Amino acid sequence: MSAIKQTALFFLTLLATFLLCDIFIHFTYIVMVSSSDFSKETGRINRCDLDYIYFNEGMGIGRFNEYRYIGKSRTPQKKDNTIRIALMGDSYVESFQVLQRHYFGNLIEQYLSDKHYGTGIEVLNFGRSGFNIGDMYAYQKLYVDNFDPDIVLYFLSNNDLTTERHDPLLPYLKIRNDSLDISLDFNTDQIQAFEKSKFFIHNSRIIQMIN
Repeated sequence: MSAIKQTALFFLTLLATFLLCDIFIHFTYIVMVSSSDFSKETGRINRCDLDYIYFNEGMGIGRFNEYRYIGKSRTPQKKDNTIRIALMGDSYVESFQVLQRHYFGNLIEQYLSDKHYGTGIEVLNFGRSGFNIGDMYAYQKLYVDNFDPDIVLYFLSNNDLTTERHDPLLPYLKIRNDSLDISLDFNTDQIQAFEKSKFFIHNSRIIQMIN
């Protein structure tokens, strides 16, 4: 009986220590919870309304807005007499480590707005870390085009010029006859594994570090 009590006390103490450490990390922002979500319409995508602090590639402080991209929220339905520019690219375009007042997309928007062309100018940041040209194309067709952009600009490096699939939870391109198709044929086991872990990696910093 004594051994059972000691074992129970050990696990209760371990759990309490785990929770206290997680709370401490939460308020110190040493580590972020996972910023990834999953949608059957788009595959892996950023979480919405999530504040972040990153310490990789330089410190990054910002927020993914309600539409899952960094920057000012713009509704999919744009205002009349507005020119909307969508920026596509990898982490250099996403630029989570750059303060918004220094972000090149915001500087473009400010510069063009100051020219008083008689139209409103909106520049939206649809960069995604790790994306190649295939990922960008699929993301544009499945998600970005819903925001009715007038101009879509792709920013590419040599490493981006591939359609190799590197994430099983992202759509991928397939050539079918003479057409380029976007496949949403995700691995069911991968989806189930993500859904089972999502609650923990979205809420626990320690679990996210282990993951």
